[in-house]
Amino acid sequence: MTDLEALRLRLYRQPAREGRVASSEDVARELGITGDAAADAFRALAADRHIALGVDGEIVLAHPFATRDFGFSVKSSTTLWWGGCA
Repeated sequence: MTDLEALRLRLYRQPAREGRVASSEDVARELGITGDAAADAFRALAADRHIALGVDGEIVLAHPFATRDFGFSVKSSTTLWWGGCA
């Protein structure tokens, strides 16, 4: 598994479990890499259309999970998930 694949799996586990995604700084700190390396990885995942980034370079969508309310949501007994479409 490549570092990028590992990062992608890490990014998808968090919204599935918690309903949120980490910032590139959080990911960098957690994985022991530089903030620039995390931001580069986010851009690479966005170029491959795994995620969508906002103008600030942070994750807006990790398909099918959204980081803000786009009007589509699902709620379990413990977690609220937003989506980009339904």
